[in-house]
Amino acid sequence: IITCLLLFSFNAVAEEFEVTKESSDAFAIATFKLEPGTKIYWRHPGEVGLPTKFDFKGSSNLRSAEVFWPTPVIYENQGIISYVYEEKVSFPIEVIAKDRSKPISLKANIHFTICSKSCSNHEVNLDFIIEPDVPISQKTIDALNKIPYVSNDVKTAFAE
Repeated sequence: IITCLLLFSFNAVAEEFEVTKESSDAFAIATFKLEPGTKIYWRHPGEVGLPTKFDFKGSSNLRSAEVFWPTPVIYENQGIISYVYEEKVSFPIEVIAKDRSKPISLKANIHFTICSKSCSNHEVNLDFIIEPDVPISQKTIDALNKIPYVSNDVKTAFAE
């Protein structure tokens, strides 16, 4: 398991957040830890905001990557509805290697808008090395259990 911690502070707009990463065979996880009162938008932000987007250009030995999206919170402000994440959210990323006997070099470029009293756009670049045959971690299982559309068969398979 590879675990790294990246901390970005944007004191000019009084926003702080932390992004951590972890990887195991077939999965990477990007976790956002936000300050209280701060939020980022879901992939379909609602009436306002910009969607959070993932881009994997520049990755090597990567056949495909799929981001799994936890259920967002419905945020209402003056009658305007948005779909957001608050406090902490983990995005499991399922990866499939072109050659399963070799590591995947995953380059995850994440674009998102973070809001508290004001909003600002940000970009984070995370690099993962995903080795073949590394056991699925408990953090990965926990993150997958928060995804509304992962079947029980898939969850059970990872828990074994």
